[in-house]
Amino acid sequence: MKKKNENGTPDLGGFNRELSDVVDAFFQSSPIKHFLKQFEELFLQNAEFPYMEIHTRELEEEVLVEASIPAASMEDLDIDITGRTLTIELDHKVFSGADSGRQSIQSTTYSRFSRSVLLPADVNDQMMLTALHDGKLIIRIPKK
Repeated sequence: MKKKNENGTPDLGGFNRELSDVVDAFFQSSPIKHFLKQFEELFLQNAEFPYMEIHTRELEEEVLVEASIPAASMEDLDIDITGRTLTIELDHKVFSGADSGRQSIQSTTYSRFSRSVLLPADVNDQMMLTALHDGKLIIRIPKK
């Protein structure tokens, strides 16, 4: 009869641990890390939805939020703070058209995308300052 662990599964004599170590080493190896990074970049470049990378930093008197936003204007953004949760919503509109002389074809693709993050401190959302420049959204929010 095979030996069993406390949870009732067969004891494989360290095989699970060894297999786990091999899998970890495989995914931590430099070529695999490089491949996964390239795959992620390719996926994000070709994704049909906008991607928003957000970084938050707690400074002495404020919280600083930096977000990478695809081609957008401030009119396309809705920024909301509820408690310590910051939500950035983006109305993503893409207009396209073609004119062949006899025919004119126009189309608009519209999607709404949002991302929420937990802020590192309580903030005074009434004093929030925002700026958008070259696809980088900067939000400065004084701490309470």
